[in-house]
Amino acid sequence: MNMTLEQARDAMGALGDLCGLEDVAVNAVCTDSRLAEGGEVFVCLTGERFDGHAFAVQAVERGARAVVASRPVDLPSGASGGVPLLMVPDTLDALGRLASAWRAACAQGTTVVAVTGSTGKTTVKQMLAAILSRVGETAFNPGNLNNRIGVPRTILSCTGKERFWVLELGVNLPGEMDALGAMVQPDLAVVVNVAPAHLEGLGSLEGVAEAKASLFRYLADGGAAVMGADHPALEDAVRALGVSPLRFTAKGAPDCEVSCDYLGSRDGQGRYRLTMRGAVLDLDLPVAGAYWAENVAAAAMAATALDAPLEAVEAGLKATVLPEHRFDVRRLGKVTLIDDCYNANPLSMAAAVAGAAEMAGDDPLVLVLGEMLELGDGAGELHRELGRTIASTGASAVVWHGGHGKDVAAGLGNGHWPGAFTALPEQGGEAAVVEAVEALRLERGVILVKGSRGCRMERYVAALAAGAEER
Repeated sequence: MNMTLEQARDAMGALGDLCGLEDVAVNAVCTDSRLAEGGEVFVCLTGERFDGHAFAVQAVERGARAVVASRPVDLPSGASGGVPLLMVPDTLDALGRLASAWRAACAQGTTVVAVTGSTGKTTVKQMLAAILSRVGETAFNPGNLNNRIGVPRTILSCTGKERFWVLELGVNLPGEMDALGAMVQPDLAVVVNVAPAHLEGLGSLEGVAEAKASLFRYLADGGAAVMGADHPALEDAVRALGVSPLRFTAKGAPDCEVSCDYLGSRDGQGRYRLTMRGAVLDLDLPVAGAYWAENVAAAAMAATALDAPLEAVEAGLKATVLPEHRFDVRRLGKVTLIDDCYNANPLSMAAAVAGAAEMAGDDPLVLVLGEMLELGDGAGELHRELGRTIASTGASAVVWHGGHGKDVAAGLGNGHWPGAFTALPEQGGEAAVVEAVEALRLERGVILVKGSRGCRMERYVAALAAGAEER
């Protein structure tokens, strides 16, 4: 960002004496006092486990130019006198207002793309950013900073000289998309898919679809909408809005501008056929599995809508770097370990299990899985369905972390499934997972590790890798 302190104050609707610093330039916002480097506006955010007001003094001592707060705090004097204390009713809302103002200031020179969906949105963001970076300077959210804190921080970190911003938006409660959509005002909005995720907050698959589709309400003038055509609930929600989006498919849905077919794997890479408005691209990508086809199609559809050349689409897709813990395949001797700890919901879990089963082929498949969180009242049945999905793959063993293990076991067949089911203890799970896998005496095969973010499944990846090194 590049604003004066007075402009920033007015954008947030804040009250407070600027101590004669009205025309001082601020080009960054900080919400963590430990990361302040000097010259930032420090915003005192509050949450269940933190309160930024308690760290305002440290931020000023590290050079923060001003502090945004929702209650009085005593600030030390800066080198040139007082440090402005800007008061707002809600600091999170003020952060969003500031980001919205900077987005509006950059509207003439920057094309803003917003990407949402129940699963794959981070991958689509990475793919699309890799494509667009071949067309012009491109900024995008690091990692999955996709909520009401991460999105404005990303916007405010942009210089305004970029040709594209690719912003991933994540929601798990009603009304969150309204806040994000109004802030971002996308020129192109992409809804990749919908699935039974965050049901605790959004209530039902229809509620998820309505929340995701509501992004289309906030398109900038002349903006375009893109949606995955393989999800009936999403089709219904978009139809209710009266929007006519561009559509893509990975399952042969009709009337789509872009389609992608998975052709199988070869030498550790996935083979895909991408059809874009008549042009056909055969791609070998470093990700294998039918469920990646939807991500490829979504990124290609968005790039096509932005008139990216075919060469940029192909080069960008091949060069995409996936986020950490996203289907990261590594070798432990003759055993393949798949780290897909990034997150999990019923759609992504079933897709990852299918992809791992395909990689395993006739070799043993071991699934180290964690509970799928935030599924509300339907959690039991969704975990039983996961068990049924696993049983259909012929997996050799399931090692389970967290709640709903009994539901997964029931879906597996309550003793009729021939594999081994192990529930990890609450304490000492790392040692237990190594012991459970070692008991299988694998000479070859595939191990998939996946679960919801709150399960911290990456510790099991580390434990299995360390155990393999010791052997």
